[in-house]
Amino acid sequence: MNSLNPKAIWIFFFFFTIIQNPALAVKRTAMVFVDHLKSQSIETQASYYGRLKPLKLFKVYSPLEALIIKVKVQEGRKVKRGQILATIKKNVIDMDINPLEIKSPIDGFILNANAIENNLVLKNQPLFSLYDGMTFQTTVHLSPDDANKLKIGDKVSVNVSSNYLNGKINTLSEGIDPHTGTRSAHVWLESKKGLRPGQLAKVIFTLERKKGFLISKKALQKLPDGNYINFLEDSKVKKIKVFSKRRYNDLIEVWGKGVEPKKPYVVKSSVTPLIEGQSVNVTKQKR
Repeated sequence: MNSLNPKAIWIFFFFFTIIQNPALAVKRTAMVFVDHLKSQSIETQASYYGRLKPLKLFKVYSPLEALIIKVKVQEGRKVKRGQILATIKKNVIDMDINPLEIKSPIDGFILNANAIENNLVLKNQPLFSLYDGMTFQTTVHLSPDDANKLKIGDKVSVNVSSNYLNGKINTLSEGIDPHTGTRSAHVWLESKKGLRPGQLAKVIFTLERKKGFLISKKALQKLPDGNYINFLEDSKVKKIKVFSKRRYNDLIEVWGKGVEPKKPYVVKSSVTPLIEGQSVNVTKQKR
C-alpha cells in the first residue's frame, strides 16, 4: 500500500486552515469595486384598486307627459352637444302637435338610456344620463395606518390601462368601517385618454417623502449579530453596523451611526468575506 505524500498532506492542511480561519486570508490583497454614499429622495408608497365612475353626470328629463316616438342613441354612444337623442309627442290622438326633439346638453357619452320607443313617459321622468368622458372618480378602501398618513387634497398617481394619470384625494373618511376595518377615500382625476366607467384603476399613494441612502442589497453583509457595510478608510476595511429596509428592486435603505454622505463602501470584492482592517486595492470607483 502506497504511503501518502508528506507535501500533499501539508498543502491540504494549509488550505483547510485558511478556510476555517478567514482571518488568515487578510494577507491576500482584495480587489474591490467601490461606490460612495449619496443622499437622495426616498418615497414610501402604497397601491389600492378601484373602479372608475363618472365624476359629472348630466340628466335629461322629459319636459312633458308624452309618447316616445324615436330613440336615436344607445348606451355608450358618443354624442355632441345639441345632437338629437330622442323625439317625443304630446299624445297619440292629437297628430297636429309637432314632435319634440330631446337633445344632448353636452359633448360626451350616454351612460344610461331609459327611453324606450312607443312607451309613455311622465313629465320630469329621466330619459338619459350622460357624462363628459374627461372627469372621473374612484373609491378605494385604505388601511387605517396608511390613511393616517394622508389628507384631503394630496396628489396621487392613477394607473389605468398602463396610462399614468394625475389625481387628488377629494374626500377621506374619518371613521373606520366596522365590517372591513378600512377608511374610504374618493379620488378625482381628469384625462383625455378615452377612459370609460368601470375600468380598473390602480391608485398609488405617497405615504412618506424623506432623504436617505440607498445601496444595492449585494453590498450589504449579513452577520449573525446584524447587517454591515464594508466601508473603506485609508484603503482598509472598516465594518459599520447598519439598520436596513428593503425599498424596491434590489435597493436597500440603510441608516445608522457612521453612515454619512460621500463615504466609500465596497460594492463587490474579489475576496469574501472581507475582514475588519483588511487592506484592499480599488479597481474602479463609481461616482
